[in-house]
Amino acid sequence: MNKEEVLKKARLRNKNDLDEREMQVYLKSYEYSVVVMMIICILLMLIKMSAQLPYYDVYSIFTGCMAMSAIYKGWKLNRKFDLGIGLCWTLITVVNLYVYFQDV
Repeated sequence: MNKEEVLKKARLRNKNDLDEREMQVYLKSYEYSVVVMMIICILLMLIKMSAQLPYYDVYSIFTGCMAMSAIYKGWKLNRKFDLGIGLCWTLITVVNLYVYFQDV
């Protein structure tokens, strides 16, 4: 393929498509946002525990995020181990929600 063909394909590419750099930026932004969400959840959970309030709602958000991440990786990468871990996190999430609704 010569230079002109490559440039023509690049011009015809859909304007909404992300290039590799933009895709990496989007992925990094989601990684950072999940880390911050986890830190906030842990802080809120510790505050609620110290105040002797039910904390299972915040813990459910944390475990639900972990479950979805593991299930998605396992599904897309065909890894049974990740699917199993995701199912364990899902079970923990369901139990936490159940306990939370019992306390409230």
